[in-house]
Amino acid sequence: MADNQSTQTRPEFTWRFLSTSERYPIAKPLVIYVNASSEKEARDTMPGVNLIFAARLPFHAFELQPICVVEMTTQEARHA
Repeated sequence: MADNQSTQTRPEFTWRFLSTSERYPIAKPLVIYVNASSEKEARDTMPGVNLIFAARLPFHAFELQPICVVEMTTQEARHA
């Protein structure tokens, strides 16, 4: 008797989130894309990050891009 092998796979989606900063509340939200089977699985890849759900899209393979971190500096102005 032959094995009955399932060809069904878990559907994977590209999840889009907005990440907001508590430290810089006036900063624009960062858009984050994650490939995962569920929203929970996508959120679990970024523990401790404040994420706002934006979209569930069809799966899209992304090329890895280097992350650019910009450090904000402030200048103080004093008037005599």
